[in-house]
Amino acid sequence: QVIANGEIWSVAEALRCREVSGCDALMIGRGMVTDPGLALAIKGQGGVPWGEVAPLLAVFWQQVSGRVERRHRAGRLKQWLNYLRKRYPEAQTAFDELRCCNDPPQIDAWLHASTGLAAVRETPVAPFPTREPHARAASGNGPAVLSSGPGPDNHPLYDFTGTTAASAWHRAPAWHAPRS
Repeated sequence: QVIANGEIWSVAEALRCREVSGCDALMIGRGMVTDPGLALAIKGQGGVPWGEVAPLLAVFWQQVSGRVERRHRAGRLKQWLNYLRKRYPEAQTAFDELRCCNDPPQIDAWLHASTGLAAVRETPVAPFPTREPHARAASGNGPAVLSSGPGPDNHPLYDFTGTTAASAWHRAPAWHAPRS
């Protein structure tokens, strides 16, 4: 089986990659961080609207709050918003509102006002289990799972809190986009 990877940011780029490489499947990384519905769009199943992505900001923030030093937390959320704003105008608005904010309680308040979800508890979040072959170790900053395929329980596992901001999408359809 041939799996192509690298700089797949859109459906058009995915189709082009398949055409040029003749691959059986695609592995998408930062494209999924920017557009969590990219794999669905590649499969012709539409995308993911902002209304489904916005609550994930609070989930991601809770994970970051339990695993990242307080002074670095805001940067992780803003990093993900920076990616998301390429696809969602609402993420641009969120990024603009949080751009100068580095205070976790202020971000908690903003998330509560924006998503309606409760503020983050200051308790650590248990780390994700490593799921081979889907998990790949990060370069020293903690776990990072770079997978566009489902894990053993048929759900994808994304945890980029150690290296780069990304979706904490736990109960989503399988993102694997095999060649039709």
